[in-house]
Amino acid sequence: MDLRELLLLLQQSKLPVVPSEIQGAKNEKRIASVRPPDARVRPHEYKSRIELLQGTLDMLILQKLQWGPQHGYGIVQALRLRSGDVLQVETGSLYPALHRLERQGWVQSEWKQSESKQRARYYRITAKGKKQLASDLSRWEQIVEAIGSVMYVKPEEGES
Repeated sequence: MDLRELLLLLQQSKLPVVPSEIQGAKNEKRIASVRPPDARVRPHEYKSRIELLQGTLDMLILQKLQWGPQHGYGIVQALRLRSGDVLQVETGSLYPALHRLERQGWVQSEWKQSESKQRARYYRITAKGKKQLASDLSRWEQIVEAIGSVMYVKPEEGES
């Protein structure tokens, strides 16, 4: 199961999708959390949800930067196009993630002139970022496999 199949599976599920309460994400309806009805978010669970979302976005950004340096708008467009318009990353999520990645030493940035002759900050992945991406990708594959094994198992006799 790949990322696109997992996202489609989540969209088709019967669980309600509620806007995330990520601090600083204005009008952020595309990054959402999935939880069952009447489920209350406990403080320790809230932190885990945010880390999962941030970690996933970080991994996608690092993967995109593997293809070469890019400015923020280029990253958003590439993720949108490569995902068949499924991933719609808002600037309110992208730039905090890029700044976080830069603070962690996983990306570096510099001002350059864009193709449209405007000044833009270009980001590139560092050696430390490549190591982190390898770790994130391994963890992501484990998560996808685990979710797939739950979602695609056929009930055995006696199970309902």
